[in-house]
Amino acid sequence: MIVLIHNDMELWDFMTEGLKLRDDVYDIPLNRYCSIINRLFRKYFRNNHLPATAVFGNHLLKILKGLKSGDKVVVCDYSQACLFYAIKKLTLPEVKLSLWLWNPIKNGRELISDIKLLKTLGVKCSTFDSEDAKTFNLNHLNTFYNMNVPRDLDDDHEIKYDFYFLGVPKDRGDIIKQMQDNLSSYNNLFVVPLHPSQYITYSENIRNIKSARCLVDITQQQQYDITLRPLEALAYERKLITNNVNIKEYPFYRSNNIFIWGVDNLETLCEFLSTPYDNSVESDIRRMFDVNYWLDRV
Repeated sequence: MIVLIHNDMELWDFMTEGLKLRDDVYDIPLNRYCSIINRLFRKYFRNNHLPATAVFGNHLLKILKGLKSGDKVVVCDYSQACLFYAIKKLTLPEVKLSLWLWNPIKNGRELISDIKLLKTLGVKCSTFDSEDAKTFNLNHLNTFYNMNVPRDLDDDHEIKYDFYFLGVPKDRGDIIKQMQDNLSSYNNLFVVPLHPSQYITYSENIRNIKSARCLVDITQQQQYDITLRPLEALAYERKLITNNVNIKEYPFYRSNNIFIWGVDNLETLCEFLSTPYDNSVESDIRRMFDVNYWLDRV
C-alpha cells in the first residue's frame, strides 16, 4: 500500500483523480483528516517528538497503524519532522518514508534545516527541481499531472483568449509586465492575484485553459525545471509560451507547440499561434508525467 499525504486543496483533488482506479493507494488531504488542535501542534512544535494523536486525526492513525512491511508513506511539501516522528512511531521499521518538494528550495533556511534532519531519520527526500537536487543532494523527481483528462472541447469552451496566464507575482513581476506589454495586441487573460481574495478556483483555471489557444508559463528565479503550466498545456493539447529555456530538454518539446520567450523570434509569434498543434507526442511520453508514474517512483 501507498499512503499519499498532501495539501487539502482543489488542485490536489484534481491531480489524485488519476489514482481513483487504484486499490493500493490511500489518498490523504492532511488537514481534512486533522483537527485544528493537530494543525496547531504541527505549526508550533514542528520538529518536536509529539504523541501521534497530537499530529494526526483518528482516520489517518488507523491507516498508518495498519501498514505492512514494504508499504510506503509519501508526504508532499510538509517537511516538519514531527510528522515523520509520528509516522515512525505508528509504523513498522520496514515501511518506507518519502518527502517530495514541489517548490524551489532557494534560500529557505527552515526548509534546508528540515531536510537535513529528515535525512538523519532515513527519509527519502526528493524535489521537482534538478538544480535543487544537485545543490542539496536530493533525489530528482519531476512534476506530474493527471494526464487522463478529456482534451476535446465542448460548446461551453470555445476559444476566447489567445494567451492565458495565471500566477502570483512572487519574484517575476517585471517579466509578467513585459509579456503583457508585448502581447497587448492579442486577446489575452492574465490573472495575477495580489491578495488571496483574488484567487480563482482550480476548476475556473481549467475552464480558462480550455478557452485559450496558448498558455503562458513564467518561471521563478533560480528555477530550472518545469512546474504545472507546461503539463497543463500537454494534457489539454494547448500551445505554450515560456521563459524556461530548459524546456527543450523535455521529450514532449515540439517547436510548433512551445515558444521560448527570449530565444524564439517574437516576429514569428503570430505564425506560431496560427500553426496547428503538433499532436505527435506519444502516449508513453505523456505517461512519464502522469501522477501514477510519479507515485510509483517517488
